[in-house]
Amino acid sequence: MSSMHVLLVSSKYPPEYAGSGYRIDRTWRRLAASTGWSWQVVCNSLEYSGNQAYQWQGIAVQRISCRWRYDARLFQALRTWFEAVATLWWLWRYPAELVYVVGTSSSTAAAILWAQLRRLPLVIELVNTGAEPLQPLPGLAWLWQRYLQPKLQQRTLIIAISDKLRQACQQRFGLTSNIWCRPNPVDEQSFCPADATTRWQLRRQLTPFQETDVVLVWVANFIPGKNQIFLLEVLYQLPAHYKLVLAGPWLQSGPHGARNRDYVVQIKQRIHELQLTERVLLHTEFAVAADYVRLADVVTIPSLAEGLSTPMLEALACGLPVVANGNEPAFQQWIQPGYNGFLPELEASQWADAIRQATTWSLAQRQQFAADIIACASTHVIDRRLVSLLQCLMSLPANATLDVATCH
Repeated sequence: MSSMHVLLVSSKYPPEYAGSGYRIDRTWRRLAASTGWSWQVVCNSLEYSGNQAYQWQGIAVQRISCRWRYDARLFQALRTWFEAVATLWWLWRYPAELVYVVGTSSSTAAAILWAQLRRLPLVIELVNTGAEPLQPLPGLAWLWQRYLQPKLQQRTLIIAISDKLRQACQQRFGLTSNIWCRPNPVDEQSFCPADATTRWQLRRQLTPFQETDVVLVWVANFIPGKNQIFLLEVLYQLPAHYKLVLAGPWLQSGPHGARNRDYVVQIKQRIHELQLTERVLLHTEFAVAADYVRLADVVTIPSLAEGLSTPMLEALACGLPVVANGNEPAFQQWIQPGYNGFLPELEASQWADAIRQATTWSLAQRQQFAADIIACASTHVIDRRLVSLLQCLMSLPANATLDVATCH
């Protein structure tokens, strides 16, 4: 299979910022380097409008994005169909031996249909809360459920990045043996415990804060669902030597641009109202996550909903305790309160207490839970298993079902 050609279809792809897009790009670069497989990309976009063929660091990408940006339901349906038909046309031009789908969009829906009709090996990676492997186009849900749902068992691998997504696939679609439940891979070279000297060098380089400060960090898109504004209330409950870094891209274009702009204005206003100007660093540009995480003492994740939260795993791999929203199942799966973090309710005083406790843990404890994550979620571990499963998938007859448990 050294010459296998893969068509990767993603809801978003670089340079548009999305955690899933950058992660899958890195994953396939590693796989191509280790296996010799070739690959190219079809994607949608929220940030950019208009179709465009471009190169992203040597990889051919075809972006399919309708210029219509109306909110009315009819226009949204027409846009979805326009993008789906355009995707099918591009898929016809791009012969591939394997279709690999990431996310949920008009192009991913079209790619799933295409792979099933052509009886191509198919991988569907579920990356967001509520994501499903069956992605019907508007007006055709009944047709998809009757004719395409049974094909989800045939020569298809479903990747669920959390137990919640796995259970939903099992309960709603009756899928069992062909689901691989695994975390997103963590780059063990970039995300590893930093010694005191490295942490201070990064802090001095990227922030105005001091070595003796206790620095809280949250790196994420500035969108309301990431709930950065809540951390200002938490910081207000803590002593003056506690500082906060909020870093990540601020997407001001696309259909949610106005919402995102208003959200950052609200954050800035709240910083001023709480007189936290000297205690908060607001970095609204692309941030190298590893650098910002490794300068922290505690990583705080107040997100309202997450499919998994790769930043949580990356923080744990750095030996940093994580304080996260206790109502989100994705955090409950990985955070062991009192061992590698805490899961308080979204109440500022509870978070402040949890953060204080997390700063008291020993170096040995932090090194242990970092090793736990690397042992099960490193790129080496995840990539090796993925290659094995793809090889098994490619060897199956057209109507056969993959058994993840017996594939080695």
